Amino acid sequence: MNSRAERTFLEEVAQYIYDQNPSDLRSTLVVVPGHRSAVFLKKHLALCHQKAYWPPRFVTISELFQEMSPHSLIAPEETPFLLFNSYRKLGPDHEPFDAFWKWGKNALADFNDIDNYLVDGKVLFSNLREIKDIEEWSLSGENLSREQEHFLQFWDDLGHLYDQFRRDSLERGKLLAGTLKRDVLDNEHYTEFPTQWEHIHLVGFNALSPSEELLFRHLTEHPNTTVHWDADQHYVGNAIHEAGLFLRRLSKHFTGIQEVPARLAKSLPEITLYECAGTTGMSKMAAQLADRSQDNSIRSAIVLCDNNLLTPTLSALPPELDRVNVTMGYPSHTNAVFQCFAALIELADVCRNNDGMMPYAQLSRLLQNAVFQLHAAEDGDAAQTQASLIKAKASVVDLELWTSCHSDATIEKELERLFHLNSVDDLLQFLVDMCGLFRAANILDSWNREFLFHISSSIRELSQLVNIYGVIEQFRTVRDMFYGLIGKEELSFVGEPLDGLQIMGMLETRTLDFDHVILVSANEGFLPAKPASNSFIPFDLRKAFKLPTHHDRESIYSYYFYRLLHRSERVDILYSAQRDILGSGERSHFIEQLRVDFGMNAEAIYVQNTSFDSVPSDVVLGAKDSIRERLIKSMERSLSPSRINSFFDCPLNFVIQNAFGLGEPEELEDNITVSEMGTVIHQVLFDLYEPFIHKKLTEDELRNQIPLITERVDYHFAKALRSNKNLDRGLNFLANKMSADQVRKVIAWDIAQIKAGNRIEIVALEKKYEHSLPVDTGEFQFNARLAGEIDRIDRVNGQLRIVDYKTGTSSTSRAQLKSTAELTNKIKDHARQLLYYAYIFSQDTGNKDVLTAGIASTRALSGGLVELTIDYSPFITAEHLSSFEEELHGIIAMILDPEQEYMHNPKSKYCKYCVG
Repeated sequence: MNSRAERTFLEEVAQYIYDQNPSDLRSTLVVVPGHRSAVFLKKHLALCHQKAYWPPRFVTISELFQEMSPHSLIAPEETPFLLFNSYRKLGPDHEPFDAFWKWGKNALADFNDIDNYLVDGKVLFSNLREIKDIEEWSLSGENLSREQEHFLQFWDDLGHLYDQFRRDSLERGKLLAGTLKRDVLDNEHYTEFPTQWEHIHLVGFNALSPSEELLFRHLTEHPNTTVHWDADQHYVGNAIHEAGLFLRRLSKHFTGIQEVPARLAKSLPEITLYECAGTTGMSKMAAQLADRSQDNSIRSAIVLCDNNLLTPTLSALPPELDRVNVTMGYPSHTNAVFQCFAALIELADVCRNNDGMMPYAQLSRLLQNAVFQLHAAEDGDAAQTQASLIKAKASVVDLELWTSCHSDATIEKELERLFHLNSVDDLLQFLVDMCGLFRAANILDSWNREFLFHISSSIRELSQLVNIYGVIEQFRTVRDMFYGLIGKEELSFVGEPLDGLQIMGMLETRTLDFDHVILVSANEGFLPAKPASNSFIPFDLRKAFKLPTHHDRESIYSYYFYRLLHRSERVDILYSAQRDILGSGERSHFIEQLRVDFGMNAEAIYVQNTSFDSVPSDVVLGAKDSIRERLIKSMERSLSPSRINSFFDCPLNFVIQNAFGLGEPEELEDNITVSEMGTVIHQVLFDLYEPFIHKKLTEDELRNQIPLITERVDYHFAKALRSNKNLDRGLNFLANKMSADQVRKVIAWDIAQIKAGNRIEIVALEKKYEHSLPVDTGEFQFNARLAGEIDRIDRVNGQLRIVDYKTGTSSTSRAQLKSTAELTNKIKDHARQLLYYAYIFSQDTGNKDVLTAGIASTRALSGGLVELTIDYSPFITAEHLSSFEEELHGIIAMILDPEQEYMHNPKSKYCKYCVG
């Protein structure tokens, strides 16, 4: 791939500035969206001059406002306390700080928006109060309750708090960013500023707040002010395209926007979509793509929509790729030192509020923390401590259990203090002491030492503010401020920004162009990003007062997305297809919009869907005698259909688990897992259908079971979680409701069958069947123990039927066979399982009847069973079972083949054993 002959946007700007004044740029001001733009623009200006020269002055728009203002910005860590001081002036009936800060942080964001967008706060809060008044108004004319009056008083107080805090801030001379901008405009602090400069250049701006737009309009009154637009006619000229929303608004007051070029209509980059399995897959795929494109003539960038992927992406880069520059800041909340201290505060809070008891799930997050384990390993064993707690089968841990289970590590002994912390001062002192403990151990690398210093300084500063203002009483507030103030900070990397592969966030891409762009985590929620905070101002009111809404945020990210296409030759877009318990994992709607804009089959665009999970491992196990002997012993114990399917999914995983017995480590979970949720649904269905074994199902009797569903689901959830305390919130609550809904779908399915005139009789539920299969491979002779538990066997109009419940989705292709010879096809997992069940049922019971079998997807039963068919027939005959037995012998021989190499199946998802 050759780099484009076309100049980048900043190269064009640099040439324009140089042509305007090639000798001396000291009297030139360049306003840029970010410091990264200034770095690249300086480089291009230097190339234009080819000798020493006086550079222009570069500032961001925020710095420009600060230079014009006589005031300064409030330090973020002090803002909560200053806002609370203003709140206390409103009257004696104020809330304590701990209750106030739960909503105060959202009020701060709204106050900043009101000033930044030059909104009349008095009118806005008056309208807000009226809206809430109408919401509480009763048609019956009844007087408001005390709670309703208190609720409405809050909205009055919110407006008063805005006025009071603004007055106090101006008196102190310390302002929010939005308030500072408004003050500059209200008091015309900008009037003398433009005259200082001979030339002013406004470079690459898109979305401007009203205060920023007004300042720019004042600056463009300067006769030598030039605005450089970085845009394309594709979205600017389209009245409904969200990427051009802000530029079309600005075109009313600024010239040149409608004259931007139409590059995208003439030439699009090669665009490839990569569907990856989770964050690991995306990080490793990004690293592989970056490694392929390394060429001195190619400008490449990895753009991370999710900054949490910075660490795994850096770890995945090959060592020979040494020219890497990280433009984005390293997010504090992803660092192990931050996470260690966050876990300590969480444990202190939960322990104090639960009579000295802490959930194991939260404690395990601390014990598994890399920094904690590193310290504990000096004179103890954190892994052994965790194993002891798991062995105790305790979902909660008290001081007595902790003392009996922890090792002699100094840091683990120190954790005993968590059970005795009584005040915020105690907590902060404990955190300071823990910082000292890590520092004294001298076990951290330079990077983590930097984080430790940063966190230690922040905790000490917070401790000083608590001592000054003395308003925090709850540990939860310390936790909230730790996450909100320290966790949102970023530490910058030091590198060479002009050379090699660039790694950056979406915000940092403004004005920059690359030949090869690798866009990572292009999923909904990351592209566009979710709103940063909640607001007290409802959407309709925000829209009426032209305050920013989520639509504006989407427009901004849409612009970032499309401008990456301007001058690039190749764009690789990576998104995760991994779904959680709620089924999320949707790719960004910007991808679909791209397809609509340019067409999937248009010659101008090349879109390829590529499934990629992770970088394959080089691990290959040969079929040594020792391994084959272990596998035979495993098959003599049990050869279940899930084990057979796992061989086709990943032979390497199959051998590691069955020959060496290495499975997932035992853990205690606070939230129910997907597999546990499936177990609960199976157990509830057994409870509800057990009374009907050897009986005909009737509509009335089935309807009588429906009221029992909630109680049975709750019971089995509580057993799975070893507690019923976590069923009323979060993922457990949603999973509980989803489980109950899926059970109802099974009952509704049976009722629908009965209504259709079918006679259904339950034969067996959750019953185990076995068969000893003699195996002779020529080299080995043994008996494989076939065993399986069949979810349900029934008779439908006299026809025996095997039903296997699946809480996930299914498809007919997985259960359809042209012949039993297709059983070695990886994707025929449901057919293998259903034929296996039919075979062991017939062998165990001596049944000679023709059978049918199917998968009942509890998520989607409206379409009925996914039936097993062989050569388009749903009936399983003795001949089919005999053929299955032959195929099973062949599969076992394949597993034990001395020429077999146990390695990852490239058509399957990569498991943890296959990923290096």
